[in-house]
Amino acid sequence: ARIWQASRGDPLRWDVVAVLRGHEDGVRAVAWAPDSKQVLTGSADANAAIWRPLYQTAGWSLVEKLSKHTGPVQAVSWASNGVRIVTAGDDGLFIWQAIQVEGGDQSWSAVFSVGREFGGMLAASWSPDGASVATAGVDAIVRVWGCSAEDEVSWETLASLEGHHGAIGSLAWSPDGCRLLSGGIDLTARIWDVQC
Repeated sequence: ARIWQASRGDPLRWDVVAVLRGHEDGVRAVAWAPDSKQVLTGSADANAAIWRPLYQTAGWSLVEKLSKHTGPVQAVSWASNGVRIVTAGDDGLFIWQAIQVEGGDQSWSAVFSVGREFGGMLAASWSPDGASVATAGVDAIVRVWGCSAEDEVSWETLASLEGHHGAIGSLAWSPDGCRLLSGGIDLTARIWDVQC
């Protein structure tokens, strides 16, 4: 993965400011943390990784490798609260929760997973409020997941949105969280109303 920045002298020129090396196969998904201080990557090597800048140098460091997947990681998304992420791929999805450790650092723990019963997942996106996450993939169904209890580890399907006629590879929430946009190989993009 590469991090780019617009040149200060020429806004039409972009420079590579960091190259993130550590995956053993192609990087298929990337996401910024809400505070812009970390990056999340997903790879065909069946791992997701969290990266953080080294402030003494211009480099970036691999902070944690998330290694629960058994197949390629196709989608990653960071919740707006900064303490949850989702990784989705050929083998299902994992929702990860940040755990504070000594020194103010974070470690990540998988608190929910769904296996292959829904087919391979190609897209995942957190709602703007971070309360739910949408996933979609080869079974042509958009699923919206939400936490059903205060413990923040009991997740369930809140909605199954059917209408595409083929795999869905892209999802995006409207900024107000009231609509969800999906794009599929059936040559359509669909806008779904979500309860606000």
